[in-house]
Amino acid sequence: MTDSPLAVESIGDGPPVVLLHAFPYDRAMWGLQRSLASRCRLLLPDLPGFGDTPACEWMIDAAADRLAAALDSFGVTDPVAVGGLSLGGYVALAFARRHPQRLRALVLADTRAEPDSPEAKAGRAKTAELAKAGGAVAVFEDAVAKQLRGRLETGLDTGCRPGPRC
Repeated sequence: MTDSPLAVESIGDGPPVVLLHAFPYDRAMWGLQRSLASRCRLLLPDLPGFGDTPACEWMIDAAADRLAAALDSFGVTDPVAVGGLSLGGYVALAFARRHPQRLRALVLADTRAEPDSPEAKAGRAKTAELAKAGGAVAVFEDAVAKQLRGRLETGLDTGCRPGPRC
């Protein structure tokens, strides 16, 4: 494992906006938001172990520092707007705490300020092991199975059956 720089896609011109992806995705999840590049400079990093950024042993604070280094490497000196979804929100909040002078705005979506519970940490570690052993497909299949199992166990049924409408 390595501490290589974050892979970052930079598109557009204008005020810098960083979008940090959720677990277990990569920067490709922001496909619909790419239209923002007509009004700003959109910076889309892959967090360590996702997309084009190699895996490494990392903590949230270290990921925030690597984001600051990535901004330096792109010559971004103006304060940035940072948006983070889920895991990306953890990194965005750490960036705000560790690099407040570099922050213009902060958007946190479907995330939390407090640390994960022991159960959530164990679940995340299990998913990481699954990803190491079986890759993204194994993680996806496990997530779908959990969703379906949860719907069946709770009796939640959308009423939608396989066919052209589903």
